[in-house]
Amino acid sequence: MWGPSLEGFVEEVTEIKLDKKIAAPVDPLIEALPRVRRLVNEDLGKFYGLNIDSDLRLLRIRFRVGNIGLDRLVARQCKLAYAVWDWVGDNIDVDAVRVESNLPDGNGTVGRIIAEIPVENLNQVADGSVEEWINFSRFSSDEGKNWSKQLSLNE
Repeated sequence: MWGPSLEGFVEEVTEIKLDKKIAAPVDPLIEALPRVRRLVNEDLGKFYGLNIDSDLRLLRIRFRVGNIGLDRLVARQCKLAYAVWDWVGDNIDVDAVRVESNLPDGNGTVGRIIAEIPVENLNQVADGSVEEWINFSRFSSDEGKNWSKQLSLNE
């Protein structure tokens, strides 16, 4: 063979270390937001917002309804609370779920009608029962200034 001698040649071992990317945890509300928006806009009304109120330790869901009546409004608030809690409940630390809407006749501002249920009770209610949900919830028809165990409209 013709060429320089390889005597004394030491092969360099080059090791390339790739920094393992550690993905930052995704905010569970950001992850659930498209599903919540789709559920509300397709089945319940018009989606207005989803957030955690750290001061009050609650999950707040906001939406607008048309002229649907009181019974259907409460049923929609219940359905929305269950669905969102099912999607994010294991990943957030709050004491209650609050669903805010406008009046059931389609008027008023979002936030006028509020239904709120403690998380410990939400986890006890069987199979999304509206009746049980109502029994464990508290309601306000004046933006949270006054609360009662049943929803009555104070116009």
